Amino acid sequence: MMDAAIRYEVEPGREHCKASTQAAKSMQSVARVQFLMTQYCFTCGYRSANRDFFRRERGGLLGLRVTVCSGCLPYRASRYEQRACFSFALLLLVGAIPTFGWAAYLMGWPFAVVFLVAMASILVASTAIHELGHALAARIAGLHLISVTVGSGPLLTSLRHGDTVVELRRYLFAGGLTRIVDTRQTHSPWRQVVSTLGGPVANAITCGAAIVAAFCVSKVAPPSIEPVALVFFDGLAFWNGLTAIVNLVPSGSGRPDRLPRDGKRVLQLLLARQPAHDERLATVLYIARLLAAKRFSQAADTCSRAVDAFPDDATLLSLQLHCISRTRGDRASYEFFVSQRVMFERAAEAASPEPDAGVVYLCTNLAWDALTCGDPDDLAGGAQYAARAFAAQPDNPEIRAVQGLALIGVGQIEDGAAILDDAIRTIADSKNRGDVCAWRAKAARALGDNARADDFDRLGRHFIAMA
Repeated sequence: MMDAAIRYEVEPGREHCKASTQAAKSMQSVARVQFLMTQYCFTCGYRSANRDFFRRERGGLLGLRVTVCSGCLPYRASRYEQRACFSFALLLLVGAIPTFGWAAYLMGWPFAVVFLVAMASILVASTAIHELGHALAARIAGLHLISVTVGSGPLLTSLRHGDTVVELRRYLFAGGLTRIVDTRQTHSPWRQVVSTLGGPVANAITCGAAIVAAFCVSKVAPPSIEPVALVFFDGLAFWNGLTAIVNLVPSGSGRPDRLPRDGKRVLQLLLARQPAHDERLATVLYIARLLAAKRFSQAADTCSRAVDAFPDDATLLSLQLHCISRTRGDRASYEFFVSQRVMFERAAEAASPEPDAGVVYLCTNLAWDALTCGDPDDLAGGAQYAARAFAAQPDNPEIRAVQGLALIGVGQIEDGAAILDDAIRTIADSKNRGDVCAWRAKAARALGDNARADDFDRLGRHFIAMA
């Protein structure tokens, strides 16, 4: 009787576990099918099941048709990226594949596959070592490290460590970039020289370590492993040594952003003449460096002191609005504008009828605050500021976005939404793209397209998460 009771108590539990397992597998299958049915943006990585939110255009490395979302343009690889990837493919075909056959003959196919992957990773590893050398030298020199990037093109994945972002981008064999900024008020070129030389020095140290490792392998490794290990360490030494030498050549890098190689950058820093001291310009540049480092509170305090020293300066007032918006939100920025309306209007009219860049950006910030946070009475004034900035710089994507908001504010929703669509695709800053996506979603709801509005809301959160 006891055995029967035990079986009676155990069997229902087993049936329940079996049913739960089947339900879990069924849910996983449904989730997998839904994931495969979603569309994927080639440029930003956004996913959605709404096919109408995506389109097909030519882009990528070979100019083939790719899928992009409504908030992106198709990424077209530059000539620099094409040369880098095609050179790596040629190198792999000529050098690594014959070595793969040799390794398979000596050690077997599993080991040969691992060896081929390791040889293909050496070039990426030398780039990563180079950029980490820049980052470590920047830390030693007391510079603020913004990001370390391996590869170029659309973002694959990223990891945030404190204030620093580590990124992997699609074309891993097209070099890398380390972004640093000097957040000290006294700008010194020597700190940047140390950071610039950190990359080649790291490659040189790795090259020397690989040579020592190859020498040790030749003395102690078994005969069956020695040839393959020597090829690996020789390749590691060769690519790191070549990376160090090439980056020390004082020439351009060939990148689309026209950044020089490390050798030319060092010469530029050492031979640059110190300009005559301009207190206002030095303050503006210092605030810009703080903003690049995302130290918005410190930048806001510096802006406040600078505005007291240089009243009615459009550039400083525009920077102050931006800092307040980033630290306390758009509503606080708008309230500050209302409290100092006379000063802002005087600065905005100072350069009429041909405003300079500072006045243009001040008008843009004033228009954004008035249109997004202001009372209905402020919409007309915001639209005037937006129209003035748009007349001065019609091709600026942020200014186009503000002009689109102004049109939506006066009831021209379709025209404003079309301008916002164009602006979202060309704005560089992810935070700004996310904010504009939120307003584009509101415009879509006003037009009755709720599915598109939901996608723009999710896309905006996607962009802000990337910022």
